Parts: sequence; structure tokens; C-alpha cells
Amino acid sequence: MKFLVLTPCNQKEKEELIDLVGEKNIDFSSNEEENTLDKSKYDVVLGNPRPSKISEYSNLKWLQVQTAGVDWYLKDNRLDKSVKLTNCTGAYGLSVSEHMLSMLLALIKNLEIYTIYKNKHQWKRLYDYRSIDSMNILVLGLGNLGKEFSKRANALGAKIIGMKRNTDIKLDYVEKVISNDQLYDYLPWADCVVNFLPSTKETYNIINKESISKMKDGVIFLNGGRGSAVDEEALVEALKSKKIYKAAIDVVKDEPLSEDSPLWDVENLMITPHTAGNYILKQTKDMIFEIFKENIKRYLNGEELKNVYKR
Repeated sequence: MKFLVLTPCNQKEKEELIDLVGEKNIDFSSNEEENTLDKSKYDVVLGNPRPSKISEYSNLKWLQVQTAGVDWYLKDNRLDKSVKLTNCTGAYGLSVSEHMLSMLLALIKNLEIYTIYKNKHQWKRLYDYRSIDSMNILVLGLGNLGKEFSKRANALGAKIIGMKRNTDIKLDYVEKVISNDQLYDYLPWADCVVNFLPSTKETYNIINKESISKMKDGVIFLNGGRGSAVDEEALVEALKSKKIYKAAIDVVKDEPLSEDSPLWDVENLMITPHTAGNYILKQTKDMIFEIFKENIKRYLNGEELKNVYKR
């Protein structure tokens, strides 16, 4: 059995993986070197191979990605259904929740505007502020990302209602859990709507002209889930009309965002380039590596893997 690790590892991590599978049974590479590999010899890949190359791993039996999302590999049936697919759900909650909470605080305290003033050497004071204390926040998606964000926002005084497909869940920091078909009933309640939904047929353009019309005037919108959840034309229109007071997005439909996208020129929109959950934070890397090790042990022992993506 041959393992390929595409995720960057330090020497200590490499040695730990070698101890688990044996030095002859594992190769360490990178996405930059992927084109030169004989992909047919690998039974297991740890990391994120290029989706366009996945069919070249002709003997692949298990793909353990380093991300929470797996939709790149499911598009056009790129990954054979016989291949076990596991993700790193649970590794990104800290990073993404802190990033999105930082964006929310920046918006309600006008920090993005003061940055512009600073660059122009202008000493100007603004008076339109909001507080997260007692803010009504509707969190779409109560997976790991949604839970971690809700926990932190609630600790700062926000009231949280979360939307989840399965409502049979109780969380101390969430006042109520609603189902997807109750979304329009609770959009008018929210001072802030935050999306953490995965990319599925059901979530495509869930934030659209109609759903935005149900929102409170002057609502704040954040997207830390998938760009496919948002009708970008409707978002731009709502921001320009101030139906949406401000928004912050870390994801867009087509990445990287094209230079001529109208999103760049919307003044009340903050954009970061899909960095909230990237492979950057040390704690994220550590959690990914722990998931790798645990799943390798389970795989070698014929046990059920963690974070299996059901197709």
C-alpha cells in the first residue's frame, strides 16, 4: 500500500507519518510537483490533489483532503464513487470564526473606512456605529464553522438563531435552531445574516433577490461558507441601495475574483481572498495533522474513518 502526502509537513510530522506506515510506503510531494508523479502507484492521497488530475490516480482507494469542502472533486463525477473520501471538518472552526467575527467588528466600528482615511492622511470622525451586544444574528449552517462563530459572537452578547437541516440539536449559545424551510420566517428578525452553508444544489443562490427582500432594512451580511450561496448581482444591488448596510465576504462564486468584477467597486463591501480557512493558522495545521494520523491508524486497522463524506 502506497501513501502520497501533498500537504506540507515539517520534519517531525514526516517522521510521525513514516512511523505509522513505513518509510518505503510513503512519499512526500507538493501540488507544484504533482505533474511529475507517477500517480497510478498511490492507493492513498493525503492533501488536495488538483481536481483536474484526480482521474490520473487510477488505483486510488482513499482520498483524505486537508479542507472541509470537497465539492471540487465531486464536480462532473471526477472522483470515482468507490474511493473513500474524508475531509478535515473540525480543523477550521477556530480560524474561520475568528476571521468572520473580525470582519463583523470591523464593519460595525467603521475600521475599513478609517483605513481609507489613514491612507489619505485624513483625520475624520464617523458617528454611525453599532454594537454586537444584543445584536440578532442569524447563522446559516450550524456545522463546525457555524458553531464556533456562534459561540464567540454569543460570548460578546449577540443573540443567535441558527439554521440547520437537522434541528434536533441543543446548544447553550444558540437560542433557537430552525430548519431550512423556515428561513424566510426568520430573515426579518436578523440584524446580521452569516452564511456558513456548504455548496449543494439546495444552497445555490440561497441569498438572492427574494431572500434579501425578506431581510431587515440595513442588515449586515457575511459569507464565510461558499460563494455559490450568493447571487452576486443581487448582493451588489442590495449594497448600493443600502438595503444591506454593509457586507463582508471571504468567498466568491468564481475564484480568484476577476479584475472587472463589480464587487470590487462596492464601497460598503469588504472582501478577503478566501483566507479565513486557509492552511495558515498553526492551530489549523495541527488539527489537520491530528486528523491525518487518526485516520491513517483507522485505515490500517480496517476501522471506520473519521469525517467520511457521504455521497
